[in-house]
Amino acid sequence: MVAQSALAVVDGILEKANSSGAPPCNAVRMQAACIRALIDEVECHPASSGIVGSLQEQLGDEVNRLMELVRMR
Repeated sequence: MVAQSALAVVDGILEKANSSGAPPCNAVRMQAACIRALIDEVECHPASSGIVGSLQEQLGDEVNRLMELVRMR
């Protein structure tokens, strides 16, 4: 499922940032929280719901933004 894959990416990024000795900046933490909220929203709707596709697309965009933030650090 897309949402679970995104959650794994977010958790991995935050874990790696924490283990590197430099805690993630506020922007990274806020973006991770946004992604988690989107995942919760996706999981609240049945897969057949018309909104799920849009939420998954937004989820992909937000994961890409998170990866950009991490690269800029």
